[in-house]
Amino acid sequence: MKNIYITAITLIGLLVVSCKTETKAKKNVVKYIEFPSSESSSVPFLFSNEDKILLSWSERQDSSKVKTLRYAELVDGKWAKTSDIISSENLLINWADFSVIAENKGNIASNVLIPTKSKGFTYDIKLNHLNSKSSEWKKDIPLHTDGVLAEHGFVSMIPYKENSFFVTWLDGRYTATKGGAMSVRAAEVSPDGTIINEVELDAKVCDCCGTTASITNNGPVVIYRDRTDDEIRDFYITRLVDGNWTGQTHTIKECLSIIM
Repeated sequence: MKNIYITAITLIGLLVVSCKTETKAKKNVVKYIEFPSSESSSVPFLFSNEDKILLSWSERQDSSKVKTLRYAELVDGKWAKTSDIISSENLLINWADFSVIAENKGNIASNVLIPTKSKGFTYDIKLNHLNSKSSEWKKDIPLHTDGVLAEHGFVSMIPYKENSFFVTWLDGRYTATKGGAMSVRAAEVSPDGTIINEVELDAKVCDCCGTTASITNNGPVVIYRDRTDDEIRDFYITRLVDGNWTGQTHTIKECLSIIM
């Protein structure tokens, strides 16, 4: 009888916990938010920080050759009025290497890929910058300064310092001039859209793998896929310490210890 009593109490306790869990789960409802564009849109990118949530995407109207990079802000659970960043026939739309957008204290920055005239498949990265005190985008800002007809892409862009941006990307200047490999580089975008402090982080990396970056309490970190002379590919990390970029390490444990 005592065992039955204990069992009953246990079942009642589990039932209560189950009911509470079920009630709590019902509060976490997934809400559908209608996409603010047509069926001709592609490569969306979502950005969020403490202040804003932005969504950018590329769009082509009907059979027109003109492509437009657009964005919208999430306000009160709905996408606010859609705005155009840049329109051109000369925009490269790529499912793997796509445009990104970021916001910092009212300043907004984005990038596009612009094909260059060469015999091979080459393109440049151009930035677009909107100052918080202006209604006009500053467009077609060259991100890299090499002037080489090569592949440049896989951009990561995040808020940096008070109202600037930190940008990192893959750069193919060595593939075109020295028969070498892709490199990974970084730079800052100042509040007026000027590119400053461009630096090479690694001279030999994977040809077409995405980059990512974060600002930690210890400064910026960049994670990318490295490439050794023996063609071993693995994820590496580098960070800015006292004005200098450190060497790389590829173990997850070491990466986490550096970031934390």
